[in-house]
Amino acid sequence: TAAASVLKGNHPVNVKVKVNLFHAVTPRARNGALFAWHDVSYSLDILDARTGAVLASALKIDADLEAFRGDAAKEAIAAGQTQRVRIATRIAKVTRDWLASSGAAIGNAPPVYNVPPVATTN
Repeated sequence: TAAASVLKGNHPVNVKVKVNLFHAVTPRARNGALFAWHDVSYSLDILDARTGAVLASALKIDADLEAFRGDAAKEAIAAGQTQRVRIATRIAKVTRDWLASSGAAIGNAPPVYNVPPVATTN
């Protein structure tokens, strides 16, 4: 829903999403790893709600996100920035950016869209 805020118009559509890869870090990795990433990869189709025709398609969208570790992870969790919140926010942003820049509104989306992983500092 957050990602669809860039869609404008009165043509009803449905969005079909397939998660290809999802891996959040474990507490052990969050507390002891030097590097840790949330791996998120998915595909999506924008479908005409009336006919089911594919209007736009992305075969692979990467929304990887560097995981907070150690004290930074504890501080983020205390501030309400849990893994779930951070990953959901990242997926919404990447999807919104794809929708806004791909030509999805006119059914002319590129087949692959990769967003560089977001690196964070601890």
